Amino acid sequence: MERYHERVPNPWWLRALLYGGILADVVAIVAAALDGGLGDAAWAFYPAMGLALLVVGATAFNFSYLDIRVTEAELRFGFGWFGKRIPLHAIAEMQVARYEWMQYGGWGIRFRTKGRRAWSVPGVPEGVVVTAERNGKGRHYFVSSQRPHLLREALQVRRPLART
Repeated sequence: MERYHERVPNPWWLRALLYGGILADVVAIVAAALDGGLGDAAWAFYPAMGLALLVVGATAFNFSYLDIRVTEAELRFGFGWFGKRIPLHAIAEMQVARYEWMQYGGWGIRFRTKGRRAWSVPGVPEGVVVTAERNGKGRHYFVSSQRPHLLREALQVRRPLART
């Protein structure tokens, strides 16, 4: 059973940039085909543009929003195919915090030294820092949230919900 679910979308300008890249690839491929092909260069152009279309499309699909879920057993968060699961019993502490993009070197999925990780969305100034204990070491995960206080509250209740 889910205790909490949130989808944090990337800003409109970033999605427009990604979808614009897809549109530009499609227009280039169609324009080249309608122009009678590229002659000898076609062997390199069409596969390269098809690969570019695939990469930009997969990126746009994967990174359109950050999905956050808290169930009775775990915290799950991620962008598309790239996600993380943390058992609730492994969470040592959690706190609402502002995202310091310079500390992590930008937005998105960020890996820093000393076990610091970030799953952040541009334009979302706050989130929850979760400290998870694993093999005696603590990892700190910053998770962007538009409702960080509700996310922290969902994480604080670590007992299974009563069933009626």
